[in-house]
Amino acid sequence: MGADYGKWVDVSRGLTRFFFSGILRLMDKKYTKREARELFGVKTDYQLAKVFGVSRQAMYAAREDDELSEARQWQIRALLAEKRSGQDSA
Repeated sequence: MGADYGKWVDVSRGLTRFFFSGILRLMDKKYTKREARELFGVKTDYQLAKVFGVSRQAMYAAREDDELSEARQWQIRALLAEKRSGQDSA
């Protein structure tokens, strides 16, 4: 058990480091409205507003290449994580 357990712990630590480094990179990224539209495959502010569940005026107020609000940043992260977990289980 000793040698096999050690190999498993090494693999487990490596996977944990890989997982958390990916999470940290995801959390550091700040998305613009243009990038958000590309991520979710929508073309208009109205469609993007529907993705976020906000009014279209909220999306129209944001400029194309400015970072979206902190609330939208967290929403993007959550939606991307949900999307990735759905792909993993498929």
